[in-house]
Amino acid sequence: MQGWSDVPLNETGRKQARRLGERLAGTPVTAVYSSDLSRSLWTADAVASFCRAPILVTPALREVRYGDLEGRTRDEILAMGYGPWWRDWNAGIDVPAPGGETLASAAARADAVLSCVIPRHAGETVVLVAHGGTLRLMICRLMGWPTGEWGRVRIANTGLVEAVVVPGRPARFVRVNDTAHLG
Repeated sequence: MQGWSDVPLNETGRKQARRLGERLAGTPVTAVYSSDLSRSLWTADAVASFCRAPILVTPALREVRYGDLEGRTRDEILAMGYGPWWRDWNAGIDVPAPGGETLASAAARADAVLSCVIPRHAGETVVLVAHGGTLRLMICRLMGWPTGEWGRVRIANTGLVEAVVVPGRPARFVRVNDTAHLG
C-alpha cells in the first residue's frame, strides 16, 4: 500500500507512462492535472510532453492515505492483525487505516477536483493523472454510485479512463481501464 508515501516509479512504471503518453500523442489536451506525488508527476509529464499541454499540480489528487499501513504488503497487513480492517475496507466500509483517512475524506478531495475542473474546461479535453483509489472514487461520483461501491471499479497502472462529462447530464464512459497501449 503506497498511499501518500512518495514512492517513485520503477523502470516498468516509467515505460508504461511513456507508452500512455505516446498513445495520447496528438490528442488536443487543454491541461493535464496531476497529483503532487512523484509517481503521478512522472506520468503527467509523459502525457503532457506528447500532448503539448501544461501540467497543473494539486495534492487533492493524491491517493487515499493509508497512514501506518503504507509501505506494507497485503500479507504484512494481515500478519499485523488487520485482517478485519482489510476485509471491511475492501468491502467499501468506511473505516480508515490507523493514521489514515476515511473514504469520505478522499472522496471529498476527488469531488472538489471534479467540481473545479468540469466547469473550467467545458467542451475541452483534460487529463487527470492520479492514483487508483482516487480515480475509482471519481468514477463512482460520475456514475452516481455511493463511495462504498469503489470496489466495483478496477484500474491498472496507466489504465485509461475516458469520460464525456457535460454538466447537468450523466457522464458517458467511452472506456474504463483501457490498457491497449501496454500491448
